[in-house]
Amino acid sequence: MLIIKNRTIASNLLINDYEEMLLAKILYSLFYIKPLEVCMKYSKLDGMNVVTLDGFQAGEISGMEINTKKWEATHLHIELSDEAVKELGYKKPLLGHITICLPVGYIKAVGNVVTLTRTLKGLDKIPECK
Repeated sequence: MLIIKNRTIASNLLINDYEEMLLAKILYSLFYIKPLEVCMKYSKLDGMNVVTLDGFQAGEISGMEINTKKWEATHLHIELSDEAVKELGYKKPLLGHITICLPVGYIKAVGNVVTLTRTLKGLDKIPECK
């Protein structure tokens, strides 16, 4: 499993242009992005707001997990907003954020924000990222 966080790979190597093109192909197959947007870089997703089906701002994208055997994205790392942390019953840490590993199947659309297929209450069983 390859984990990408803030444009770095778990081994702390910077993502090069070739790897970003592979990610663009993965994102195209995952999010059905229009052909003109196939070259969308991961850096455009990084920090993008995530909105639930009921219009609640759940947080921001902070990373991605990729299955390197199939070269497909499996999870997005979402840093929960303070309101989402409170609503979902997590205990907010003194420093940092609660980050959950959202399965990509929960994504409805990607535009100016990432829209989910679930309401905020539907995210309560998603585990924290390790």
